[in-house]
Amino acid sequence: MSLDSSAPAKRREVYLSLEGVPVPHCPGCSGGAGEGALEHECEAFAATFTTAREACPFCHENVAAKPSFPASVSEYLAKFSGDKLEVAFDAESKQLIRASPGEFFLLRAADAAHGDIVLPRLTRFDSQHDFLRRYKDYYDCDEPAAGEVIVLWPATVQKEGKGWSLKSVGRLRVGAGDDINVEGAARTSAPSDTPSDDGAANALPSCPKCGAAAKPHHKFCKKCGTAINSSDFSPAASPENRHAAAEDAAPESSVSAEPSGLSNKKTWAALAVVGVAVLISIGLATGIKGVPSAESRLNDAINRGNLLSPPGESAYDLFAQLKREGASRSALAAYKEKLLSRLTPRPQALLDQVVNPGGADGTLSEWEEAQKFMAWAAELKPEDEQLAAKAAYCEGRAAYLKNLSDAATTAYRRAADLDKSWAMPLNSLGLMLNERKRYSEARNFLNEAIRRNPGWALPYNNMGTSYFLDNDLGDAQTYYRKAQDLAPNWARPHAWLGSIAVKQRDYCAAVEEFQKALTLSTPNMSNWNPQKIQKDLDDARARCVGD
Repeated sequence: MSLDSSAPAKRREVYLSLEGVPVPHCPGCSGGAGEGALEHECEAFAATFTTAREACPFCHENVAAKPSFPASVSEYLAKFSGDKLEVAFDAESKQLIRASPGEFFLLRAADAAHGDIVLPRLTRFDSQHDFLRRYKDYYDCDEPAAGEVIVLWPATVQKEGKGWSLKSVGRLRVGAGDDINVEGAARTSAPSDTPSDDGAANALPSCPKCGAAAKPHHKFCKKCGTAINSSDFSPAASPENRHAAAEDAAPESSVSAEPSGLSNKKTWAALAVVGVAVLISIGLATGIKGVPSAESRLNDAINRGNLLSPPGESAYDLFAQLKREGASRSALAAYKEKLLSRLTPRPQALLDQVVNPGGADGTLSEWEEAQKFMAWAAELKPEDEQLAAKAAYCEGRAAYLKNLSDAATTAYRRAADLDKSWAMPLNSLGLMLNERKRYSEARNFLNEAIRRNPGWALPYNNMGTSYFLDNDLGDAQTYYRKAQDLAPNWARPHAWLGSIAVKQRDYCAAVEEFQKALTLSTPNMSNWNPQKIQKDLDDARARCVGD
Protein backbone atom coordinates (compact mmCIF):
# COMPACT_ATOMS: atom_id res chain seq x y z
CA MET A 1 0.00 0.00 0.00
CA SER A 2 1.33 3.46 -0.91
CA LEU A 3 0.40 6.39 1.31
CA ASP A 4 0.86 10.12 0.71
CA SER A 5 0.34 13.04 3.07
CA SER A 6 -2.19 15.66 2.04
CA ALA A 7 -0.02 18.39 3.61
CA PRO A 8 2.07 20.43 1.17
CA ALA A 9 5.79 19.65 1.12
CA LYS A 10 8.76 20.87 -0.90
CA ARG A 11 11.13 18.61 -2.81
CA ARG A 12 8.81 15.64 -2.60
CA GLU A 13 10.20 13.02 -4.97
CA VAL A 14 7.26 10.62 -4.85
CA TYR A 15 3.58 11.54 -4.62
CA LEU A 16 0.19 10.03 -5.35
CA SER A 17 -1.52 11.49 -8.40
CA LEU A 18 -5.19 12.45 -8.16
CA GLU A 19 -5.94 9.10 -9.78
CA GLY A 20 -4.29 7.25 -6.89
CA VAL A 21 -1.15 6.12 -8.73
CA PRO A 22 2.34 6.66 -7.19
CA VAL A 23 4.38 8.99 -9.43
CA PRO A 24 7.06 8.51 -10.65
CA HIS A 25 7.35 5.16 -8.82
CA CYS A 26 6.33 3.27 -5.70
CA PRO A 27 8.26 4.58 -2.67
CA GLY A 28 8.63 1.04 -1.33
CA CYS A 29 9.92 -1.04 -4.24
CA SER A 30 10.87 1.85 -6.59
CA GLY A 31 8.86 0.15 -9.35
CA GLY A 32 6.50 1.95 -11.70
CA ALA A 33 2.78 1.34 -11.48
CA GLY A 34 2.65 0.54 -15.19
CA GLU A 35 -0.40 0.89 -17.38
CA GLY A 36 -2.40 -1.85 -15.70
CA ALA A 37 -3.44 0.06 -12.57
CA LEU A 38 -7.22 -0.01 -12.22
CA GLU A 39 -9.71 1.33 -9.72
CA HIS A 40 -11.39 -1.38 -7.66
CA GLU A 41 -14.37 -0.99 -5.36
CA CYS A 42 -13.89 -3.66 -2.69
CA GLU A 43 -16.79 -4.54 -0.40
CA ALA A 44 -14.59 -6.68 1.86
CA PHE A 45 -12.09 -3.85 2.41
CA ALA A 46 -14.93 -1.27 2.50
CA ALA A 47 -12.99 1.13 0.29
CA THR A 48 -12.17 1.97 -3.30
CA PHE A 49 -8.49 1.84 -4.24
CA THR A 50 -6.22 1.67 -7.27
CA THR A 51 -4.28 -1.53 -7.90
CA ALA A 52 -2.26 -3.23 -10.61
CA ARG A 53 -3.13 -6.70 -9.26
CA GLU A 54 -5.19 -9.03 -11.38
CA ALA A 55 -7.18 -10.14 -8.34
CA CYS A 56 -8.08 -8.24 -5.16
CA PRO A 57 -6.18 -9.60 -2.12
CA PHE A 58 -9.18 -8.87 0.13
CA CYS A 59 -12.29 -10.02 -1.74
CA HIS A 60 -10.38 -12.23 -4.27
CA GLU A 61 -12.48 -10.94 -7.17
CA ASN A 62 -10.91 -10.20 -10.53
CA VAL A 63 -10.05 -6.53 -11.01
CA ALA A 64 -11.57 -5.93 -14.41
CA ALA A 65 -11.05 -2.85 -16.51
CA LYS A 66 -14.22 -0.79 -16.85
CA PRO A 67 -15.11 0.40 -20.33
CA SER A 68 -13.89 3.92 -21.01
CA PHE A 69 -13.85 6.50 -23.75
CA PRO A 70 -12.74 7.04 -26.49
CA ALA A 71 -14.26 3.80 -27.76
CA SER A 72 -16.37 2.58 -30.61
CA VAL A 73 -20.05 2.14 -29.77
CA SER A 74 -19.87 -1.59 -30.42
CA GLU A 75 -16.76 -2.01 -28.25
CA TYR A 76 -18.20 -0.03 -25.33
CA LEU A 77 -21.57 -1.83 -25.40
CA ALA A 78 -19.80 -5.19 -25.45
CA LYS A 79 -17.96 -4.33 -22.21
CA PHE A 80 -20.76 -2.48 -20.43
CA SER A 81 -22.40 -4.51 -17.68
CA GLY A 82 -24.92 -2.07 -16.18
CA ASP A 83 -28.56 -1.29 -16.98
CA LYS A 84 -29.23 -0.52 -20.64
CA LEU A 85 -32.45 1.03 -21.95
CA GLU A 86 -33.61 1.89 -25.45
CA VAL A 87 -34.82 5.49 -25.70
CA ALA A 88 -35.98 7.83 -28.46
CA PHE A 89 -36.58 11.58 -28.75
CA ASP A 90 -40.14 12.69 -28.03
CA ALA A 91 -40.98 15.91 -29.90
CA GLU A 92 -43.85 16.82 -27.55
CA SER A 93 -41.92 16.67 -24.26
CA LYS A 94 -38.53 17.53 -25.83
CA GLN A 95 -37.08 14.59 -23.88
CA LEU A 96 -35.79 11.09 -24.45
CA ILE A 97 -38.36 8.50 -23.47
CA ARG A 98 -38.34 4.70 -23.38
CA ALA A 99 -39.07 3.26 -26.81
CA SER A 100 -38.24 0.08 -28.71
CA PRO A 101 -36.61 0.30 -31.11
CA GLY A 102 -34.99 3.51 -29.94
CA GLU A 103 -32.46 5.89 -31.45
CA PHE A 104 -30.20 5.67 -28.39
CA PHE A 105 -29.07 3.30 -25.70
CA LEU A 106 -29.31 4.89 -22.26
CA LEU A 107 -26.74 3.34 -19.94
CA ARG A 108 -27.14 3.42 -16.19
CA ALA A 109 -24.75 1.99 -13.60
CA ALA A 110 -24.27 2.91 -9.94
CA ASP A 111 -20.51 3.24 -10.37
CA ALA A 112 -20.48 4.84 -13.85
CA ALA A 113 -18.07 7.76 -13.88
CA HIS A 114 -20.19 9.62 -16.46
CA GLY A 115 -23.56 9.12 -14.73
CA ASP A 116 -26.47 8.41 -17.10
CA ILE A 117 -25.15 8.50 -20.65
CA VAL A 118 -26.71 7.98 -24.06
CA LEU A 119 -24.93 6.30 -26.96
CA PRO A 120 -26.09 6.08 -30.58
CA ARG A 121 -27.90 2.85 -31.28
CA LEU A 122 -26.18 2.67 -34.67
CA THR A 123 -22.67 1.28 -34.41
CA ARG A 124 -21.82 2.61 -37.87
CA PHE A 125 -23.23 5.24 -40.21
CA ASP A 126 -24.05 4.52 -43.84
CA SER A 127 -23.85 8.25 -44.66
CA GLN A 128 -23.76 11.65 -42.98
CA HIS A 129 -27.56 11.68 -43.03
CA ASP A 130 -27.60 9.04 -40.27
CA PHE A 131 -25.85 11.54 -38.02
CA LEU A 132 -27.79 14.64 -39.12
CA ARG A 133 -31.18 12.96 -38.94
CA ARG A 134 -30.79 11.21 -35.58
CA TYR A 135 -27.95 12.46 -33.41
CA LYS A 136 -26.88 16.05 -34.18
CA ASP A 137 -28.77 17.48 -31.18
CA TYR A 138 -26.95 15.19 -28.74
CA TYR A 139 -23.51 14.87 -30.31
CA ASP A 140 -21.00 17.06 -32.13
CA CYS A 141 -19.11 15.59 -35.08
CA ASP A 142 -16.67 17.50 -37.28
CA GLU A 143 -16.90 15.33 -40.39
CA PRO A 144 -19.92 13.00 -40.34
CA ALA A 145 -19.62 10.34 -43.01
CA ALA A 146 -19.95 6.62 -43.53
CA GLY A 147 -17.98 4.43 -41.12
CA GLU A 148 -17.74 3.05 -37.61
CA VAL A 149 -19.01 5.35 -34.85
CA ILE A 150 -16.34 6.31 -32.30
CA VAL A 151 -17.46 8.14 -29.13
CA LEU A 152 -14.76 10.51 -27.85
CA TRP A 153 -16.91 11.43 -24.84
CA PRO A 154 -20.58 10.63 -24.30
CA ALA A 155 -23.66 12.81 -24.09
CA THR A 156 -25.15 12.85 -20.57
CA VAL A 157 -28.78 13.15 -19.51
CA GLN A 158 -30.70 13.60 -16.28
CA LYS A 159 -34.05 12.13 -15.24
CA GLU A 160 -36.90 14.60 -15.27
CA GLY A 161 -40.45 13.34 -14.86
CA LYS A 162 -41.13 10.46 -17.21
CA GLY A 163 -38.15 11.11 -19.48
CA TRP A 164 -34.55 12.27 -19.63
CA SER A 165 -33.39 15.78 -20.51
CA LEU A 166 -30.06 16.59 -22.14
CA LYS A 167 -27.41 17.60 -19.63
CA SER A 168 -24.25 17.84 -21.74
CA VAL A 169 -23.54 17.30 -25.45
CA GLY A 170 -21.16 14.49 -26.38
CA ARG A 171 -18.63 14.28 -29.18
CA LEU A 172 -18.03 11.53 -31.72
CA ARG A 173 -16.06 10.88 -34.82
CA VAL A 174 -16.65 8.44 -37.65
CA GLY A 175 -13.96 5.90 -38.52
CA ALA A 176 -12.19 6.39 -41.81
CA GLY A 177 -12.95 2.81 -42.78
CA ASP A 178 -13.20 0.11 -40.16
CA ASP A 179 -12.31 -2.56 -42.71
CA ILE A 180 -8.59 -1.73 -42.33
CA ASN A 181 -6.83 -4.51 -40.50
CA VAL A 182 -3.53 -3.06 -39.35
CA GLU A 183 -1.82 -6.33 -38.69
CA GLY A 184 -3.00 -7.79 -41.99
CA ALA A 185 -1.90 -4.73 -43.92
CA ALA A 186 1.58 -5.03 -42.46
CA ARG A 187 1.97 -8.64 -43.48
CA THR A 188 0.66 -8.27 -47.01
CA SER A 189 3.06 -5.39 -47.65
CA ALA A 190 6.06 -7.58 -46.83
CA PRO A 191 7.93 -9.48 -49.61
CA SER A 192 6.53 -12.90 -50.38
CA ASP A 193 9.66 -14.66 -49.13
CA THR A 194 9.63 -12.86 -45.75
CA PRO A 195 9.07 -15.34 -42.91
CA SER A 196 5.77 -14.79 -41.13
CA ASP A 197 7.43 -14.74 -37.69
CA ASP A 198 10.03 -12.04 -38.42
CA GLY A 199 10.52 -8.97 -36.30
CA ALA A 200 8.10 -6.89 -38.38
CA ALA A 201 5.15 -8.89 -37.13
CA ASN A 202 5.90 -7.71 -33.59
CA ALA A 203 6.34 -4.02 -34.43
CA LEU A 204 3.88 -1.78 -32.54
CA PRO A 205 2.32 1.31 -34.09
CA SER A 206 1.83 4.58 -32.26
CA CYS A 207 -0.79 7.29 -32.54
CA PRO A 208 0.31 9.84 -35.17
CA LYS A 209 -1.29 12.64 -33.15
CA CYS A 210 -0.61 12.07 -29.42
CA GLY A 211 2.18 9.45 -29.66
CA ALA A 212 0.42 6.94 -27.39
CA ALA A 213 1.41 3.29 -27.90
CA ALA A 214 -1.07 1.05 -29.66
CA LYS A 215 -1.46 -2.64 -30.35
CA PRO A 216 -1.51 -4.30 -33.78
CA HIS A 217 -5.27 -4.86 -33.73
CA HIS A 218 -6.10 -1.28 -32.74
CA LYS A 219 -7.75 0.77 -35.45
CA PHE A 220 -8.11 3.90 -33.32
CA CYS A 221 -6.04 5.44 -30.54
CA LYS A 222 -7.47 4.48 -27.16
CA LYS A 223 -6.36 7.82 -25.76
CA CYS A 224 -7.48 10.48 -28.24
CA GLY A 225 -9.57 8.53 -30.83
CA THR A 226 -7.34 9.33 -33.82
CA ALA A 227 -7.38 6.73 -36.61
CA ILE A 228 -4.22 4.58 -36.82
CA ASN A 229 -3.45 3.95 -40.48
CA SER A 230 -1.60 1.03 -41.97
CA SER A 231 1.36 3.36 -42.62
CA ASP A 232 1.78 3.71 -38.86
CA PHE A 233 2.49 -0.03 -38.69
CA SER A 234 4.83 -1.05 -41.45
CA PRO A 235 7.56 -3.72 -41.54
CA ALA A 236 9.80 -1.22 -43.32
CA ALA A 237 9.93 0.84 -40.13
CA SER A 238 11.43 -1.95 -38.01
CA PRO A 239 15.20 -2.15 -37.44
CA GLU A 240 15.24 -5.76 -38.68
CA ASN A 241 13.72 -4.83 -42.03
CA ARG A 242 15.96 -1.81 -42.47
CA HIS A 243 18.94 -4.15 -41.93
CA ALA A 244 17.54 -6.67 -44.42
CA ALA A 245 16.86 -3.95 -46.98
CA ALA A 246 20.44 -2.68 -46.70
CA GLU A 247 21.81 -6.16 -47.38
CA ASP A 248 19.46 -6.75 -50.33
CA ALA A 249 20.48 -3.43 -51.89
CA ALA A 250 24.27 -4.10 -51.75
CA PRO A 251 25.79 -4.43 -55.28
CA GLU A 252 27.52 -7.69 -56.20
CA SER A 253 30.85 -5.89 -56.81
CA SER A 254 31.07 -5.08 -53.13
CA VAL A 255 31.49 -8.74 -52.18
CA SER A 256 34.94 -9.15 -50.65
CA ALA A 257 37.43 -11.97 -51.29
CA GLU A 258 38.78 -11.67 -47.77
CA PRO A 259 38.35 -14.50 -45.28
CA SER A 260 34.79 -14.73 -44.11
CA GLY A 261 35.61 -13.94 -40.46
CA LEU A 262 37.42 -10.69 -41.31
CA SER A 263 34.82 -9.78 -43.88
CA ASN A 264 32.02 -10.34 -41.38
CA LYS A 265 33.80 -8.19 -38.77
CA LYS A 266 34.26 -5.34 -41.26
CA THR A 267 30.71 -5.72 -42.47
CA TRP A 268 29.30 -5.62 -38.94
CA ALA A 269 31.53 -2.67 -38.04
CA ALA A 270 30.33 -0.76 -41.08
CA LEU A 271 26.76 -1.70 -40.35
CA ALA A 272 27.21 -0.61 -36.74
CA VAL A 273 28.45 2.83 -37.85
CA VAL A 274 25.58 3.16 -40.31
CA GLY A 275 23.13 1.88 -37.69
CA VAL A 276 24.28 4.42 -35.12
CA ALA A 277 23.92 7.22 -37.68
CA VAL A 278 20.45 6.01 -38.63
CA LEU A 279 19.40 5.69 -35.00
CA ILE A 280 20.70 9.18 -34.21
CA SER A 281 18.79 10.67 -37.13
CA ILE A 282 15.68 8.73 -36.19
CA GLY A 283 16.10 9.79 -32.57
CA LEU A 284 16.35 13.45 -33.55
CA ALA A 285 13.28 13.17 -35.74
CA THR A 286 11.20 11.31 -33.18
CA GLY A 287 12.33 13.70 -30.47
CA ILE A 288 10.56 16.37 -32.47
CA LYS A 289 7.52 14.47 -33.73
CA GLY A 290 7.22 10.89 -32.52
CA VAL A 291 7.95 11.35 -28.81
CA PRO A 292 6.46 14.69 -27.76
CA SER A 293 8.08 16.63 -24.94
CA ALA A 294 6.39 16.95 -21.57
CA GLU A 295 5.47 20.52 -22.48
CA SER A 296 3.77 19.59 -25.76
CA ARG A 297 2.01 16.68 -24.04
CA LEU A 298 0.84 19.08 -21.33
CA ASN A 299 -0.56 21.46 -23.95
CA ASP A 300 -2.33 18.57 -25.63
CA ALA A 301 -3.78 17.32 -22.32
CA ILE A 302 -5.08 20.79 -21.47
CA ASN A 303 -6.62 21.29 -24.91
CA ARG A 304 -8.33 17.89 -24.73
CA GLY A 305 -9.62 18.50 -21.22
CA ASN A 306 -7.59 15.59 -19.78
CA LEU A 307 -6.96 17.50 -16.57
CA LEU A 308 -6.92 14.62 -14.06
CA SER A 309 -6.75 11.50 -16.19
CA PRO A 310 -5.37 9.25 -17.60
CA PRO A 311 -2.58 8.61 -15.04
CA GLY A 312 0.81 9.77 -16.28
CA GLU A 313 -0.67 11.65 -19.24
CA SER A 314 -3.03 13.98 -17.38
CA ALA A 315 -2.36 17.71 -17.17
CA TYR A 316 -1.89 17.26 -13.41
CA ASP A 317 0.89 14.68 -13.78
CA LEU A 318 2.57 16.43 -16.72
CA PHE A 319 2.61 19.79 -14.93
CA ALA A 320 4.23 18.09 -11.93
CA GLN A 321 6.77 16.54 -14.32
CA LEU A 322 7.61 19.97 -15.74
CA LYS A 323 8.24 21.28 -12.24
CA ARG A 324 10.50 18.33 -11.43
CA GLU A 325 12.43 18.89 -14.66
CA GLY A 326 13.15 22.49 -13.63
CA ALA A 327 10.92 24.45 -16.02
CA SER A 328 11.36 28.22 -15.80
CA ARG A 329 9.21 30.26 -13.45
CA SER A 330 7.69 32.22 -16.35
CA ALA A 331 6.76 29.02 -18.22
CA LEU A 332 5.11 27.57 -15.11
CA ALA A 333 3.27 30.84 -14.47
CA ALA A 334 1.83 30.80 -18.01
CA TYR A 335 0.62 27.24 -17.55
CA LYS A 336 -0.89 28.10 -14.17
CA GLU A 337 -3.07 30.78 -15.73
CA LYS A 338 -4.10 28.46 -18.55
CA LEU A 339 -4.93 25.66 -16.12
CA LEU A 340 -6.86 27.92 -13.76
CA SER A 341 -9.09 29.02 -16.64
CA ARG A 342 -9.93 25.33 -17.27
CA LEU A 343 -10.19 24.14 -13.67
CA THR A 344 -12.56 26.67 -12.11
CA PRO A 345 -15.59 27.17 -14.45
CA ARG A 346 -17.37 23.84 -13.82
CA PRO A 347 -17.00 23.92 -10.01
CA GLN A 348 -18.07 27.56 -10.01
CA ALA A 349 -21.21 26.64 -11.97
CA LEU A 350 -22.05 24.07 -9.27
CA LEU A 351 -21.52 26.66 -6.53
CA ASP A 352 -23.73 29.13 -8.39
CA GLN A 353 -26.50 26.52 -8.55
CA VAL A 354 -26.40 26.11 -4.78
CA VAL A 355 -26.52 29.88 -4.20
CA ASN A 356 -29.59 30.27 -6.40
CA PRO A 357 -32.84 29.64 -4.45
CA GLY A 358 -34.53 26.64 -6.02
CA GLY A 359 -31.45 25.79 -8.08
CA ALA A 360 -30.48 22.21 -8.88
CA ASP A 361 -27.87 20.47 -6.77
CA GLY A 362 -24.99 18.58 -8.36
CA THR A 363 -24.51 14.84 -8.18
CA LEU A 364 -21.90 13.20 -5.98
CA SER A 365 -19.60 12.56 -8.95
CA GLU A 366 -19.87 16.22 -9.98
CA TRP A 367 -18.98 17.45 -6.49
CA GLU A 368 -16.07 15.00 -6.26
CA GLU A 369 -14.76 16.29 -9.58
CA ALA A 370 -15.26 19.87 -8.38
CA GLN A 371 -13.33 19.04 -5.20
CA LYS A 372 -10.37 17.75 -7.22
CA PHE A 373 -10.44 20.65 -9.67
CA MET A 374 -10.65 23.30 -6.95
CA ALA A 375 -8.02 21.59 -4.80
CA TRP A 376 -5.57 21.73 -7.69
CA ALA A 377 -6.57 25.32 -8.48
CA ALA A 378 -5.85 26.28 -4.86
CA GLU A 379 -2.52 24.48 -5.08
CA LEU A 380 -1.62 26.45 -8.21
CA LYS A 381 -2.56 29.74 -6.55
CA PRO A 382 -1.86 29.25 -2.82
CA GLU A 383 -2.18 32.96 -2.01
CA ASP A 384 -5.87 32.97 -3.04
CA GLU A 385 -7.85 32.13 0.12
CA GLN A 386 -11.16 32.30 -1.74
CA LEU A 387 -10.04 29.46 -4.02
CA ALA A 388 -8.96 27.45 -0.98
CA ALA A 389 -12.34 28.14 0.64
CA LYS A 390 -14.19 26.92 -2.44
CA ALA A 391 -12.06 23.77 -2.55
CA ALA A 392 -12.91 23.11 1.12
CA TYR A 393 -16.61 23.69 0.46
CA CYS A 394 -16.63 21.24 -2.48
CA GLU A 395 -14.90 18.72 -0.22
CA GLY A 396 -17.59 19.26 2.41
CA ARG A 397 -20.42 18.94 -0.09
CA ALA A 398 -19.04 15.64 -1.44
CA ALA A 399 -18.65 14.34 2.13
CA TYR A 400 -22.21 15.40 2.96
CA LEU A 401 -23.61 13.51 -0.05
CA LYS A 402 -21.71 10.44 1.15
CA ASN A 403 -23.32 10.80 4.62
CA LEU A 404 -19.97 11.64 6.22
CA SER A 405 -21.35 14.34 8.50
CA ASP A 406 -18.24 14.86 10.62
CA ALA A 407 -15.99 15.21 7.58
CA ALA A 408 -18.48 17.60 5.98
CA THR A 409 -18.64 19.72 9.15
CA THR A 410 -14.84 19.98 9.31
CA ALA A 411 -14.57 21.00 5.67
CA TYR A 412 -17.39 23.56 5.91
CA ARG A 413 -15.80 25.14 8.98
CA ARG A 414 -12.48 25.36 7.18
CA ALA A 415 -14.18 27.04 4.21
CA ALA A 416 -15.88 29.59 6.48
CA ASP A 417 -12.57 30.39 8.21
CA LEU A 418 -10.64 30.76 4.94
CA ASP A 419 -13.12 33.26 3.47
CA LYS A 420 -14.67 35.23 6.30
CA SER A 421 -17.02 37.10 3.97
CA TRP A 422 -18.60 33.97 2.47
CA ALA A 423 -22.00 32.90 3.81
CA MET A 424 -22.47 29.62 1.93
CA PRO A 425 -20.48 27.25 4.21
CA LEU A 426 -22.21 28.68 7.30
CA ASN A 427 -25.62 28.15 5.72
CA SER A 428 -24.67 24.54 4.93
CA LEU A 429 -23.56 24.01 8.54
CA GLY A 430 -26.89 25.36 9.77
CA LEU A 431 -28.77 23.07 7.40
CA MET A 432 -26.84 20.02 8.65
CA LEU A 433 -27.49 20.90 12.29
CA ASN A 434 -31.20 21.32 11.54
CA GLU A 435 -31.17 17.77 10.18
CA ARG A 436 -29.52 16.62 13.43
CA LYS A 437 -32.23 18.44 15.46
CA ARG A 438 -29.62 20.73 17.04
CA TYR A 439 -31.67 23.82 16.33
CA SER A 440 -30.08 26.37 18.66
CA GLU A 441 -26.60 25.49 17.32
CA ALA A 442 -27.92 25.74 13.78
CA ARG A 443 -29.20 29.25 14.45
CA ASN A 444 -25.74 30.41 15.53
CA PHE A 445 -24.30 29.55 12.11
CA LEU A 446 -27.36 30.81 10.22
CA ASN A 447 -27.24 34.15 12.03
CA GLU A 448 -23.61 34.56 10.97
CA ALA A 449 -24.54 33.60 7.39
CA ILE A 450 -27.24 36.30 7.40
CA ARG A 451 -24.76 38.82 8.79
CA ARG A 452 -22.31 38.03 5.99
CA ASN A 453 -24.93 38.15 3.23
CA PRO A 454 -28.17 39.83 4.41
CA GLY A 455 -29.64 39.80 0.90
CA TRP A 456 -29.49 36.01 0.44
CA ALA A 457 -32.77 34.13 0.96
CA LEU A 458 -31.47 30.64 1.81
CA PRO A 459 -30.24 31.19 5.39
CA TYR A 460 -33.54 32.99 6.25
CA ASN A 461 -35.47 29.96 5.03
CA ASN A 462 -33.25 27.58 7.03
CA MET A 463 -33.55 29.81 10.07
CA GLY A 464 -37.34 29.61 9.71
CA THR A 465 -37.06 25.82 9.56
CA SER A 466 -35.00 25.72 12.76
CA TYR A 467 -37.79 27.61 14.57
CA PHE A 468 -40.57 25.60 12.88
CA LEU A 469 -39.06 22.26 13.90
CA ASP A 470 -38.47 23.72 17.37
CA ASN A 471 -42.24 24.52 17.58
CA ASP A 472 -41.76 28.30 17.48
CA LEU A 473 -44.25 29.13 14.73
CA GLY A 474 -44.16 32.89 15.19
CA ASP A 475 -40.42 33.31 14.60
CA ALA A 476 -40.54 30.65 11.88
CA GLN A 477 -43.20 32.64 10.02
CA THR A 478 -41.14 35.84 10.31
CA TYR A 479 -38.07 34.28 8.69
CA TYR A 480 -40.07 32.49 5.98
CA ARG A 481 -41.71 35.81 5.08
CA LYS A 482 -38.28 37.41 4.80
CA ALA A 483 -37.04 34.60 2.55
CA GLN A 484 -40.19 35.02 0.45
CA ASP A 485 -39.55 38.75 0.08
CA LEU A 486 -35.94 38.20 -1.03
CA ALA A 487 -36.83 35.38 -3.46
CA PRO A 488 -40.46 35.89 -4.56
CA ASN A 489 -40.25 33.14 -7.21
CA TRP A 490 -38.97 30.50 -4.79
CA ALA A 491 -41.46 27.77 -3.95
CA ARG A 492 -40.02 26.46 -0.68
CA PRO A 493 -40.97 29.29 1.75
CA HIS A 494 -44.57 29.09 0.50
CA ALA A 495 -44.71 25.38 1.31
CA TRP A 496 -43.45 26.03 4.87
CA LEU A 497 -45.92 28.90 5.32
CA GLY A 498 -48.67 26.57 4.18
CA SER A 499 -47.65 24.04 6.84
CA ILE A 500 -47.69 26.79 9.49
CA ALA A 501 -51.20 27.86 8.36
CA VAL A 502 -52.39 24.25 8.72
CA LYS A 503 -51.02 24.11 12.27
CA GLN A 504 -52.84 27.40 12.97
CA ARG A 505 -56.01 25.93 11.37
CA ASP A 506 -56.12 28.72 8.80
CA TYR A 507 -56.87 26.28 5.97
CA CYS A 508 -57.82 28.86 3.35
CA ALA A 509 -54.45 30.61 3.83
CA ALA A 510 -52.80 27.18 3.60
CA VAL A 511 -54.54 26.57 0.25
CA GLU A 512 -53.13 29.83 -1.11
CA GLU A 513 -49.58 29.05 0.04
CA PHE A 514 -49.57 25.42 -1.16
CA GLN A 515 -50.96 26.51 -4.54
CA LYS A 516 -48.16 29.08 -4.92
CA ALA A 517 -45.58 26.46 -3.92
CA LEU A 518 -46.73 24.07 -6.64
CA THR A 519 -46.94 26.83 -9.24
CA LEU A 520 -43.43 28.13 -8.53
CA SER A 521 -41.71 24.75 -8.11
CA THR A 522 -39.20 23.61 -10.70
CA PRO A 523 -38.44 20.00 -11.74
CA ASN A 524 -34.82 20.09 -10.57
CA MET A 525 -35.43 21.24 -6.98
CA SER A 526 -33.66 19.01 -4.46
CA ASN A 527 -35.48 17.50 -1.46
CA TRP A 528 -38.81 18.48 -2.94
CA ASN A 529 -41.88 16.23 -2.93
CA PRO A 530 -44.64 17.70 -5.14
CA GLN A 531 -46.92 14.74 -4.43
CA LYS A 532 -46.90 15.55 -0.71
CA ILE A 533 -47.54 19.25 -1.36
CA GLN A 534 -50.46 18.31 -3.62
CA LYS A 535 -51.91 16.06 -0.91
CA ASP A 536 -51.53 18.84 1.70
CA LEU A 537 -53.25 21.22 -0.75
CA ASP A 538 -56.16 18.84 -1.30
CA ASP A 539 -56.61 18.32 2.46
CA ALA A 540 -56.45 22.07 3.16
CA ARG A 541 -58.89 22.82 0.30
CA ALA A 542 -61.41 20.30 1.69
CA ARG A 543 -61.21 21.89 5.16
CA CYS A 544 -61.35 25.42 3.76
CA VAL A 545 -64.60 24.63 1.92
CA GLY A 546 -65.96 23.00 5.07
CA ASP A 547 -65.25 26.11 7.12
